[in-house]
Amino acid sequence: MAIALQAGAFLNQANANKMNAKLIKNGFDSRVLILKDSRDRTWYLVRSGSYTNRDGAQKACLSLKQNLGIKPLIRPVGTW
Repeated sequence: MAIALQAGAFLNQANANKMNAKLIKNGFDSRVLILKDSRDRTWYLVRSGSYTNRDGAQKACLSLKQNLGIKPLIRPVGTW
């Protein structure tokens, strides 16, 4: 199962775009996923990477925390 880091989840697209740009500017792979929840709210999820194992994801997680002060969540690809 592939794993990604979720750097943020926003209801405001501009905030997601800022986070996405910050990650890209600092050399991290990043993208914004757009999803609707059960209450019909649009969420903008900022995700980074696609790792084949938890160890790789944890190393990248530590790098984001140390370099940018971001505390991402480790999420399976294809899930919230």
